[in-house]
Amino acid sequence: MSASPRHDTETLLAELGWVRNLARRLVGQDADDLVQETWTVASSQLPRQDLPLRPWRAAITRRLASNHH
Repeated sequence: MSASPRHDTETLLAELGWVRNLARRLVGQDADDLVQETWTVASSQLPRQDLPLRPWRAAITRRLASNHH
């Protein structure tokens, strides 16, 4: 099974900086751990095709950050 064009490695990497900035705002020094957890979850779950990827990833990041507190 191949990744959809919306969920391929290049697309994920293009958003890495954005997710890292969000993670820093949410958890500060633990941002790298949060980014890694976000990518683990995002790569194991595909969003519905009609959902924009950035808000979907932001929701994952925020949920994981709240689990840390």
